[in-house]
Amino acid sequence: METLNTDPRKYKIYSGPDIPNLYSRIWESNKRYVAEAKFIENIWHKCDFSVKGKILDLGCGTGVHIELLKELGFTVFGLDVNTHQLRSAKELYHNLNSVLCNANMIKIPFQSSCFDLVTYMSESINYLDKEDVRKSLKETYRCLRPGGAIIIVAKWAKNLGGRGFEESYKNGIRYSKHWITRTDVPEMNPDEAIWNAEFEDLKTGHKQKESHYFPFMNPFAIAEIATELGFINTEVLDIHSIYETKIPLLKESSERTAIIIASVNKI
Repeated sequence: METLNTDPRKYKIYSGPDIPNLYSRIWESNKRYVAEAKFIENIWHKCDFSVKGKILDLGCGTGVHIELLKELGFTVFGLDVNTHQLRSAKELYHNLNSVLCNANMIKIPFQSSCFDLVTYMSESINYLDKEDVRKSLKETYRCLRPGGAIIIVAKWAKNLGGRGFEESYKNGIRYSKHWITRTDVPEMNPDEAIWNAEFEDLKTGHKQKESHYFPFMNPFAIAEIATELGFINTEVLDIHSIYETKIPLLKESSERTAIIIASVNKI
């Protein structure tokens, strides 16, 4: 059993400058990203706006969702605290330079009521603890226009225990990962998890290791905070809802990933 010999909250997020490009090579053909973009478009249609408007992607990473949503006709802005991620996004998609913002999602540097949709894709909200989830959702509410909506993809720590070690080979990259949860370390909170990964470029032998600490993983608790802050019509769905009809996520479910939807009804 692996034990913690340091405070997991000190783990940096993508501190290795080469990580974003290695990660992008692994996921460049991921069909889930395309399905998520179409799902976002379907949610936008239900917001009843006359023209395709503005979307803010919080924790945009290397920009893949931004590029896909731009192809669907949206005006998309991306925000990320990690400069390595944003640099990679600019290298991958040269037309993103003017729409990327280096900032923290708990203090969004945009005017109030200026976006139709705000998204937290690729589990970006899972890097926030409960207090910062509240701060970020409050900021999101401020930035949304009346009738707008949020879409959040979140992992669920209680269902990560026992997942064990995974290794895959894709596009010239060996990618291994495993989770540490309360199943492995009893001292951890049920909503905490640590993700350990190693990337290896098989052509050059170059390796990069990363550990991520996820402090707040419960999608139902995230949804409750959203409702407390004034969001309405809040739903917690099974991630497979991006491919088909909405599937409610049950608290007894073993699904590891959720998608949360909520809307605003500001006057």
